Amino acid sequence: MRRRAWLFAGLGAVLTAALLPGPGPAAAGPDPGTSGEPAYISLAEALAMAEEHHPLVTEAQEDLAAQLREMEAAQAAYAPSVTLRSEGLTVHVDPNGDARFGEPGVSVNASWKLPSGWSLGASLAARSEREDAENGPPVRGSITVSYPLGRTLELDADALELRKAALAVERASRELENRRHEARADVLAALHGYELAAQRLALAQEAYADAVQQKADADEQAAAGAATRADQIAAELELMRAEQEVALARQTLETRRNEVLELLGLEDDPAPERYRFESVLDWTSMPDPGDEEAAVQRAVAASATVWELLEAEETARLELEAARERAGWEASLQAAYTTAGVDDVREGWSVGLQLAYPLADGGQRRRNIEALEEAYARARADREAAVEEIREEVHELYFQLEDARRAAEMARLEVVRAELELAGVERRFELPVPAATAEELAAARRAVRRAELDWREAVQAYRELWIRLQILQGGVDWETLTAALGGGE
Repeated sequence: MRRRAWLFAGLGAVLTAALLPGPGPAAAGPDPGTSGEPAYISLAEALAMAEEHHPLVTEAQEDLAAQLREMEAAQAAYAPSVTLRSEGLTVHVDPNGDARFGEPGVSVNASWKLPSGWSLGASLAARSEREDAENGPPVRGSITVSYPLGRTLELDADALELRKAALAVERASRELENRRHEARADVLAALHGYELAAQRLALAQEAYADAVQQKADADEQAAAGAATRADQIAAELELMRAEQEVALARQTLETRRNEVLELLGLEDDPAPERYRFESVLDWTSMPDPGDEEAAVQRAVAASATVWELLEAEETARLELEAARERAGWEASLQAAYTTAGVDDVREGWSVGLQLAYPLADGGQRRRNIEALEEAYARARADREAAVEEIREEVHELYFQLEDARRAAEMARLEVVRAELELAGVERRFELPVPAATAEELAAARRAVRRAELDWREAVQAYRELWIRLQILQGGVDWETLTAALGGGE
């Protein structure tokens, strides 16, 4: 019966070797029952694949593309505009029934607003009728140039819209970079969870093999009259618990593997079992988060939300100034050159100054200014609230990091205690008359392995919080991080 136990234990070891990620390219081998060629994916490749397939990254890329289109639309305000129009395609019928057709012609109108404030315009019209006293020359045109006086260029309505669009693009770019860091962190956590699940399945399978052996021993002893029915039931219950643990561990492993494949865009692969991944389970370093106040300052400076609200506050201030500026006199300098026959104006240059002042508008401009003042105050309050929120988030992360560090230290002590208990069981087992059974020795060894897995899981929980803190401060230097933790190639 002892040989049967070793058979199950050996089977568990084989399954573990097949399920666990490999430590390097040499560890990638053919997977039993898999038709596809084995494929090894390094950590660097996994991180790059996550940036391409992670749903958060895809969503951020779509948002950036939409904001770029909005900015192109805003830039169109400063692009030349040309319109071609037909003229004279009419027919006039007088009371006598005589029809008179119009004079077919074509006109071209062009305008161009420059960021410098100048506005250019030109028109050209041509008719089929030759020149006569009534209609003037068959070809006529004009050129106009205007410039607003007493106006701030950055307060122009089109300039403000373009500013908003550019800020939206910058915000989307920052969000995309953050999402890329989050995608990398998700893949790292998923790979770690996958390895843990494979190790836990191996332990569950070994425990099941021992439970099978104990059940068989209890049956034999009961048949010989050396064990009671209660002993048989206890062994049977232990076997059922072991079966349940194996089923749960196998389901967890399947879930973790699917999570990794989905993050890497491999969920539709017909043979997903062929993939082997670089191991990250031995990463046990716990980086120091550094000074909290300095982290707050960096997080505020790097926050896309704070930056966006700061720029929104500045935009609200500019819009308020623009409204106040437009509430008074409006003046513009205009120069034009026209040919004969255009609006009964003589051919030549003309220069003029145009003034306008709102005498009455029902209080519309005043109400608009008041609304913009309130919007500016809200923007300033929103920005201050966002800064305080970042400060609280950093403080909470530091608290969680300290708590996670203590949890990792406690888990490490659990490993030490399990090792001491294993040493005691080994001494009792090695006595001339063993005071411990082989089952107790195997259980003690599994207890050490479980404690080590719990410790590595606690370390990973700390590391995930640390990575979140780094992302909050502007991003993670992944090459330096992986090299420092032992994940560099």
